[in-house]
Amino acid sequence: MLSFLSAYDPGVADAQDLQQLRRRLAGSPSGGTRPGQTPAAVLVPFLPGPDGWYLLLTRRTDVLPNHRGEVAFPGGRLEPGETALQAALREAHEELGIEPGEVDVLGPLPVVDTNHSRFAIMPWVGVVDAGRRWRLEPNPGEVAEVIELPLGMLAAPGSRRDQRFIRGRLLVASPAYDVGTTTVWGATARILSELLEAIR
Repeated sequence: MLSFLSAYDPGVADAQDLQQLRRRLAGSPSGGTRPGQTPAAVLVPFLPGPDGWYLLLTRRTDVLPNHRGEVAFPGGRLEPGETALQAALREAHEELGIEPGEVDVLGPLPVVDTNHSRFAIMPWVGVVDAGRRWRLEPNPGEVAEVIELPLGMLAAPGSRRDQRFIRGRLLVASPAYDVGTTTVWGATARILSELLEAIR
């Protein structure tokens, strides 16, 4: 396991740790879109804090057309001629004010599909400059709340559970993560599961 997952000192995630994670992500199967799906991308931002590493997520506003009120990584659909990485960085800037140059992109995770809205989401993992933590600029039209979830707590025993729900005539099981009063579920939880697996 990479040392920064189990340590609360951001200094433990040295260049060797990040290079190892970069190599693991480079070997991730990328997947693609199927007919009828909309290509989308998200940034999965690591953020060093005073007492450990965090993942930066948002709670979407209730006025958005898709996934209202859900906890999500910053992201959205690709624009014409845009790559998934470009879209992830653009959306992080539009939603939170994170400049592309403030992100050390480590690599992609496997594509995750959404069942209801028919998105094919390409997640990109990146480390955000530590100073940005105090200079986030949430877009009020898209972001109801900025959420910092401690990486160590997300990986702790008992934080993950299986959530079951009905899709048509099928009973579907999907991971969910509970940290304090925040529950991460759906496509975001599946992205998070892929990330924690890559770290382990």
